[in-house]
Amino acid sequence: MLNIYDPNYLRRIDQLNLRRKQVLSYLEKIEKIECHEIRRLRQSLIGPMRDHDVDPERLKKNLIRLIKGKGTVISRIEAFAKDLNLPPLWALEILFWIQPSLYPPFTQEMAALLGTKDVVEYVKAGRILIRKYAMENFIELQAALMKEDYDLSELVSKLNSITIYEYDQVKDYIPVVRALDSFTKEELLSKLHVHEYIIASLVRKPERPMILDGSNIFMLRKRASDIEFILERVAEDDHFFYPFVIVFDRNIAYRSRGEVQFWINTKHAILHSPADEMIVKLALEWNAVIVSSDRFSEWGANLLRIDPRRFFK
Repeated sequence: MLNIYDPNYLRRIDQLNLRRKQVLSYLEKIEKIECHEIRRLRQSLIGPMRDHDVDPERLKKNLIRLIKGKGTVISRIEAFAKDLNLPPLWALEILFWIQPSLYPPFTQEMAALLGTKDVVEYVKAGRILIRKYAMENFIELQAALMKEDYDLSELVSKLNSITIYEYDQVKDYIPVVRALDSFTKEELLSKLHVHEYIIASLVRKPERPMILDGSNIFMLRKRASDIEFILERVAEDDHFFYPFVIVFDRNIAYRSRGEVQFWINTKHAILHSPADEMIVKLALEWNAVIVSSDRFSEWGANLLRIDPRRFFK
């Protein structure tokens, strides 16, 4: 009945933990969440609420009341269900993502196992089972019950939505992709249409982090696209470096006439003058490689450096 001996069991746990992180990213800002984010929240669910069409603002109001409202948990569940005209058990999935050690989700697999429509009895029966099987939480139980692997098309879609300017999002998917069997991984990679650096981040083992001297790279050929080009070449190189940050001099927006503004606006960019000071500091702290034509000889530090001009040959 439970697939704890299935070789894909641990992979399903990783998938559910990743999904939990996504759900929590929306629930943590529920009071300020936008309507389109409510729709994305629903798409991250695994129970019937995922496919249930409900007004986003109405769902937002009830989620706030369910999570942060006054009264007992059962009274908040009942109010949530009544206002949205849903079975009370459906509300448990939200509580599951917040506290997976306490609340079982309402999913097809879990409902078939626990066999009751009463919320209190459902929760009690679930807690008895995770104690019986010495499981840490209901994520493990749900993973053991799942008969099918994740929807590969969904994983492809989410990865394909990541641009190089948001590449940090890929870190959440690295353990999931690396846990795939070789055939599934090959199928996944064949369907990805993202920057080569993102693909490399998913499958390659990095040697160390990388600091890009953004101002230096831009001034070599006056092309903002050279940053993206260098990342592409790094993805193909024998030595792979991940993650990366870009350090710019504070006057780079003026010197580049705004051409690197889209990089400056990312969370991967640091503005600092003099830029060399920050580059050397980060390189030493992170044991990172520097991509710059500047030799940094005046800093007297033992730095690992790559001249970006090698990538243009």
